[in-house]
Amino acid sequence: MPISTAAVKIPQRTTAFGRKLLYAVSHVVLIDSFEPLKRAFDIVFAAAGLAVTAPFSLCVAGWRKISGDPILARSERIGRFGRRYTQYELAGFGRQPALKQLPLLLNILAGDMSFVGPRPAVPGEPVVEDNGRARLAVKPGMICSWWLRRRANMDFDDEATADREYLNSASLAADLGIAFRAIPALVFSEKRDGAPRTVGILGLRIDNISMAEALEWIRQKLNGNDQTVVTMTNAHCVNISCVNPKYRQCLLAAGLNLADGVGLRIAGKLKRTPIRQNVNGTDLFPRLCSMLEGSGKSLYLLGGRPGVAESVAEWVRGHYSDTVIAGYRDGYFLPDEEADVAGEIRRSGASVLLVAMGVPSQELWIARNLEAAGVRVAIGVGGLFDFYSGRIPRAPVWLRELGLEWTYRLLQEPGRMWKRYLIGNWTFLTRHMLYELKVYRPQGGDGGERT
Repeated sequence: MPISTAAVKIPQRTTAFGRKLLYAVSHVVLIDSFEPLKRAFDIVFAAAGLAVTAPFSLCVAGWRKISGDPILARSERIGRFGRRYTQYELAGFGRQPALKQLPLLLNILAGDMSFVGPRPAVPGEPVVEDNGRARLAVKPGMICSWWLRRRANMDFDDEATADREYLNSASLAADLGIAFRAIPALVFSEKRDGAPRTVGILGLRIDNISMAEALEWIRQKLNGNDQTVVTMTNAHCVNISCVNPKYRQCLLAAGLNLADGVGLRIAGKLKRTPIRQNVNGTDLFPRLCSMLEGSGKSLYLLGGRPGVAESVAEWVRGHYSDTVIAGYRDGYFLPDEEADVAGEIRRSGASVLLVAMGVPSQELWIARNLEAAGVRVAIGVGGLFDFYSGRIPRAPVWLRELGLEWTYRLLQEPGRMWKRYLIGNWTFLTRHMLYELKVYRPQGGDGGERT
């Protein structure tokens, strides 16, 4: 598949001749040779995989033959250029997908598939038509970016969107990155089918829903008559709630309390109640803006340093021109000005209030001023404004897929974040395990699990 020459970057300090030589070599390796190199990798690693797993495969084949059961399951799939091929899997291994898919190495060796590419689709699936010829220009893969996103609890969009992102940036380096990220995904992934609607973490009710369900919940509240609060709870939030009863009561009283971050995912895994998605404010924000476009509902942005909320408002106008910004202001005002700020929000007619003051200040502010502000939905969004104002870049997708976004934040602001992540994460997990063993109880009591 063609790759843009923009992917080839040459160090500025290299001599003119050296730059030309490096450019030529990089062009051949990264662009002209992408397809043949990818095929060479497929052949080498598929052959090696078949050789390593041959004893196991022969034992399975013999066992299935003796028992009179079929050895292989066959199904039809859509390959490159729309060509149909037969995909092979081990029969009788439905609960062990990694073992079940060992015969796919035969398909890779035969050239029907690659290790990395879009998911092999069944004839007639809409996802094949969604991306048209672009999807059919590459071989389907044993591993795909959509598969990674699902196991990283980041499957907010649909499979076609993930495929487009892959197709637009396909390269040997990108394929190798996906392949390496698949290793921890296999180790730490879990089935989310049948996950409970709520999960109790250290006595807090976590609403275990998807991004789409959270947005629909907000939409319904915006069309109602009541006021409500949405919170995003991560490991740091839970730690603070264990020693700050007032903040804890804010979380317990929230209309919707969403799971944010890998810490909650690990806690859910320890409880054997998997967290369905990492529904954090940074990912929710653009989808919220899209939902509000043309709806007659408006946003008010409160918090951040001077100028930051204004920059976020400009970002919204540039990306979602039909989303109304009712107003904005920074979070630097005196306590005795709270009533004036709440009155300003009410006069703006805003439907949704985003408060970016950090934990626990933003939730406590909302609790004191929700009624006066007059909004239907108030959401505490932490450092969201810093990302969308451009003040702080967000971690790349591959780090988020690995659950390591916190390491990026630590490198950005080590002086402020080291205690939260290097000590706080372990403190959270320790508290969680002691709570489950019934030897620890947070200050402020328990809220139970609502259904």
